[in-house]
Amino acid sequence: MTSYSQYNTSGTVITSYSHYNRYYNAPGTVVTSHSRYNAPGTVVTSHSRYNAPGTAVTSHSRYNAPGTAVTSHSRYNAPGTAVTSHSRYNAPGTVVTSHSRYNAPGTAVTSHSRYNAPGTAVTSHSRYNAPGTAITSHSRYNAPGTAVTSHSRYNAPGTAVASHSRYNAPGTVVASHSRYNAPGTAVTSYKHYNAPGTVVASRDNAPGTVVASHSRYNAPGTVVT
Repeated sequence: MTSYSQYNTSGTVITSYSHYNRYYNAPGTVVTSHSRYNAPGTVVTSHSRYNAPGTAVTSHSRYNAPGTAVTSHSRYNAPGTAVTSHSRYNAPGTVVTSHSRYNAPGTAVTSHSRYNAPGTAVTSHSRYNAPGTAITSHSRYNAPGTAVTSHSRYNAPGTAVASHSRYNAPGTVVASHSRYNAPGTAVTSYKHYNAPGTVVASRDNAPGTVVASHSRYNAPGTVVT
């Protein structure tokens, strides 16, 4: 028995993930729908909980008319419209790839920022970037148009910082994961109080020591295997 329902008769094959299907599906029904209200035995691939039983709807909108083929994630699109936008205010039938809910209908916007001007091509994930700017940074305070690959929200705009420490000076290249290292230091230690520029393999050894041991009590400078 491959059924997930506690009430199905033995030998039933139910592949549904529906909230109620596991309790109320008729024995032997094959339901692939993720909708909790689909009738038993219906083959529904829709993620909408209000679709009529047996309808083939691939839309993620819960208000689409039964049987409509809507790929939009907007819950207000007209039934049967082909809308790929994730914006809930786009006009029905518009082809919008933007994730912004305020973009003008029919605009081709790939930005994830909700304040970008309609029709702008913005790939930034920052909601405060100027419209039309090409920003790949994930920092919300970067200046518009700057190319920043750092994940630190305090880095200066346009700086190339590979460090994940939020206190590093702007433009410094720091490979250390310690938030207290001095800016520009190359520290591979995981101890956050090591002196800047020290190469420490042990997390509790004194600064500048090279210790291969995994013991935190070894004397500084000892090489222990």
